[in-house]
Amino acid sequence: MVEARIKTLVESLMFILPGEATVEFAEKHPNDYDLAAYKKVVNGTCEKKYEQKFLDLPDEVMKSQYVNIAELIKGYSSYIEALKVARNYAYCIHVDPNENKLKVFYSSSIGYYTRFDELVEHCKQFTKSLNDMLWDTLQHIIYAEKEAEIEEIRKKIYAFYRNIKPKYLDIVVSDDVIEIYAPKQLMGRVIGKQGANVKKLEEWLGKKVKVYEHGLLSDIYADENPEIPQDPEILKLLSEAIKVIGELEKKGVTIKQIVRYYKESLEGGEREW
Repeated sequence: MVEARIKTLVESLMFILPGEATVEFAEKHPNDYDLAAYKKVVNGTCEKKYEQKFLDLPDEVMKSQYVNIAELIKGYSSYIEALKVARNYAYCIHVDPNENKLKVFYSSSIGYYTRFDELVEHCKQFTKSLNDMLWDTLQHIIYAEKEAEIEEIRKKIYAFYRNIKPKYLDIVVSDDVIEIYAPKQLMGRVIGKQGANVKKLEEWLGKKVKVYEHGLLSDIYADENPEIPQDPEILKLLSEAIKVIGELEKKGVTIKQIVRYYKESLEGGEREW
């Protein structure tokens, strides 16, 4: 008899609650339930109602493309959802995944509402603990995903500027803007003629790109790449050397070979090529 009544209650509840619902009956009164209170709970005319957000996480989590909020709600709602019919009261705790709301419906034919206050407090404590736990976990997920995305963007930029050593570029990536910090000596190469390189990067990456001169990087670059003195005689010799190197390259001799040949000549005197 009790099993038949439970089945009837569960079937009627399916019209209101998605998925499976568990009906709990007070053990002390197996044949004496407050069915009038149950009906009010089911049709929404109950005396006591309460609702709050189920997931109450920061916007960066709720709106993140990396977090499926609907799945989280479905996954954790089963831990709190319940329907209970007792001798003097009935209640339903339900989580609405579409509204992200936890709702409590409570009714009592004799005006017994103490249990309602206890339920509300229980729901508050449950959701607080859940949100605290989820936020700690999701921070790692979100930041790991973001860091992977940022690292991929950095790799693309380094590949784009393949003739500039990565250590001379400091790249900061945010949601809408990419900031590239470079030595003053390389600003022209980074920006490109009339901003050509910046425009290409913006089209490729789909983000605004801004380039800034970086003082510390400028100092590091200067220390590691001392400029050639602007002496007319030195510049004339370099010009002649460039012409010679150009002629050698035409004959299949690479810069690397020329440098090796020069070093070996210094160590052991002139040698046959």
